[in-house]
Amino acid sequence: MLPNVIRNSSWARNVLASQNKFSRRRELSMISVHTSFPASLYRFQPQRSSGLFNYKKGGDIEDGVEVSADGLVYPRVSNDVPFSNGAVFMPNTFTMQEWVRTAYDDYIDGLEDGQSVPDTTILRVRKGTPIPSALTLFRDRSYRFSLQPSRPTNVNDLNNLLSDFYHQNATFTNAEEWMDRNEYHNSIADDAVGKWMCQ
Repeated sequence: MLPNVIRNSSWARNVLASQNKFSRRRELSMISVHTSFPASLYRFQPQRSSGLFNYKKGGDIEDGVEVSADGLVYPRVSNDVPFSNGAVFMPNTFTMQEWVRTAYDDYIDGLEDGQSVPDTTILRVRKGTPIPSALTLFRDRSYRFSLQPSRPTNVNDLNNLLSDFYHQNATFTNAEEWMDRNEYHNSIADDAVGKWMCQ
């Protein structure tokens, strides 16, 4: 058992229980909670800084979070949109590859249509990177993680926390360059946990 994993702990249950005060959505049990990155994980986003927003205002649902009635973002995982209240990370699995390649195709289509579209960026956080106490990494699917606030936080403060973490700990790669370095056929099956956890 990895020392940074808290599995079925009372702390983890208490963190997620706070979401029920403001939400009647069907919630999911997380697989694990981490205080450091258990594998090298990646995130696709259009800029280097965090740009999470209230999902009710529209936009890319992967960057949308639920803002409760008190104006705060609570840590949560859910079976409903938004699935988590934080930044989504994945290992280099087939799903991650499909996510990046689909988003990149949309980016190219936008350029060809003459739209002003932001650059595409892949963030990488290495295995073993410690997470500051104000943030917590939830594993809410077999291959899917979300970096969320450890306690209720407003969206602007959450974005600042995430941006600071990225700038101190992540490497940034253009999506086209990332795809060249990480060819689809070399990616790992989503459920091959033991394999991608070693990377």
